Amino acid sequence: MKRLYAAGLLAVLLVLAGCSGGPTTTTADGPDATTAVPTVPTTTTDPGTPDDPRNDSGLSGTHPAVSDGQLNATRLLRGHVEAFRPLASFTVQDSSVVRHAGNESLVVTEAERRRFNISAQRVLVERRLTLPNGTVRNQQVRYTNETLTCAVGATTECSSGGFNPSEALQATTVDTSLATVPAPRFVPNGTTTVNGTDAYRYTADQFRDSIPAPAQAPLGEDPTLRSATLFVSESGQILRYQAVYEGTIDGERYLTTATYGVTAVGETSVPSPLSD
Repeated sequence: MKRLYAAGLLAVLLVLAGCSGGPTTTTADGPDATTAVPTVPTTTTDPGTPDDPRNDSGLSGTHPAVSDGQLNATRLLRGHVEAFRPLASFTVQDSSVVRHAGNESLVVTEAERRRFNISAQRVLVERRLTLPNGTVRNQQVRYTNETLTCAVGATTECSSGGFNPSEALQATTVDTSLATVPAPRFVPNGTTTVNGTDAYRYTADQFRDSIPAPAQAPLGEDPTLRSATLFVSESGQILRYQAVYEGTIDGERYLTTATYGVTAVGETSVPSPLSD
């Protein structure tokens, strides 16, 4: 389930512009049995607004994954994935809100919720694109249990080969807003708490002089950063990431607000969307 990376954003916008009528749902060919498609929130649940004080936590002032005063994004992302290993369940929320940079009028919102229950060996990924008028133009649901992986829509198509612990861990970051974390020039900026969890804060107001290609792709051409903030737990988990940036795609300048957060740790259940 690919996100709105710059290479494909124009094509998505053209398709959306040409659509009319009511909401549409992406479906998969398969058995005649139909399944209700779960509703995906148009915006992600806010993982929490960090407290204002710059050092209001029980953490030391030494920030992890920092080299020469700057964040080592590769080390941070590796630690983020590893921090999920001991967790029984959690939810990853990811969204991209795309606007015209000139007047900041809304173009499209992409929201994705990934629910993981490792102990029950279940993963449910829900994604949709929404137009400014609230019309849903694309909705996708993917469900994995112990034995099956299913694309769920008006019809459902399942294949054998279900839950894989390694693939589940990788799914916490693949095709999410975290792809752009290596781009901002992050520096440590005190500590705080996020939903009661002590966290290290990193902030940035400009991109690095040299951006790795995978991080460059979602940004478009001639990207400029308005702001970016990271909140990282003592275990190395990224609790919340938000970046607001401009980029040019096929001559059009867009403003994107990308947000990623981890919620409901130890409290995430994964209901089956399959028919009984």
